[in-house]
Amino acid sequence: MITKPATEMVNEATVAASVTTAAADSETLTATKGTQLAVEGIATFHGSATGDVRVHVRCSSTDSDVAFGQAVDLGASQDGYFDIPCSAGNTVRATAPFSPDGLYYRCFAQNLDGSYAATNVIINAILQEIEPT
Repeated sequence: MITKPATEMVNEATVAASVTTAAADSETLTATKGTQLAVEGIATFHGSATGDVRVHVRCSSTDSDVAFGQAVDLGASQDGYFDIPCSAGNTVRATAPFSPDGLYYRCFAQNLDGSYAATNVIINAILQEIEPT
């Protein structure tokens, strides 16, 4: 197995209250030989925040903003998302594994707090590929 370096998928200074980032805000990860995918989310929460930041992982057979805008979260049996748990006034990191089932991947950050922005929101993806022989 070959583990590729982490790809920074999303880097947003601010995700406003109740907002989800757009397809164009995410880098694309191509997983032609992917066997495992780990996604890490990092967010800083306002001192009065109570809502999590949800990290959505989406896949598509084509690499276009339109395709990702219409795509659903990865895998019906996997939730396709995970939450960075809110800790008011703190920076929190959360990681979740996924089994790749597509060719192209993008990530979205959704601020579930209805009153306060989340800041320094970063989503990294690490892909483990089958070693070529």
